[in-house]
Amino acid sequence: MTGVQTCALPICFPVTIRTSGLDTTLKLYDPLNSPHYVSADQIEFILQKKVELFPEYFECNKQNDEALHIFFTEFVQVLKHRMESKIRDSDISLQYNMGVLDGKPAFFDIGNLTEAETKTDLFEESRLVLAWLHTYSPKWAFFLEKQLQEVLADDDE
Repeated sequence: MTGVQTCALPICFPVTIRTSGLDTTLKLYDPLNSPHYVSADQIEFILQKKVELFPEYFECNKQNDEALHIFFTEFVQVLKHRMESKIRDSDISLQYNMGVLDGKPAFFDIGNLTEAETKTDLFEESRLVLAWLHTYSPKWAFFLEKQLQEVLADDDE
């Protein structure tokens, strides 16, 4: 494989690949469900590890405080790293673009990452996550809010 690039952010696993010598044709479907045939050596594409969607993970682990504590603690660490790196993500959602891989958050829709001029607002970044948690598990919403406040307090020192 040539031209392999990996995501520079932690807990983010997409890899852009340009191949040569595969001699394989891919069958792709457009939004109208029409097939298109493309040589795998003629296009770049994304490979990602398969992750479990968060709502299913939550349902299976809602009685497992240790697993959810690890998940949300790791989630806050990712947000902290992004804040310090001035990376903004306007669309962090537990239902649509975040999954779980080995008990940790995996972001699989990185299309909304942008460079921020100043440090990002952690509560703004996590607003969709907090909204989901307030609906489905206020206990974990409170935990996440507390963790975010601690990061911000440490940042102010």
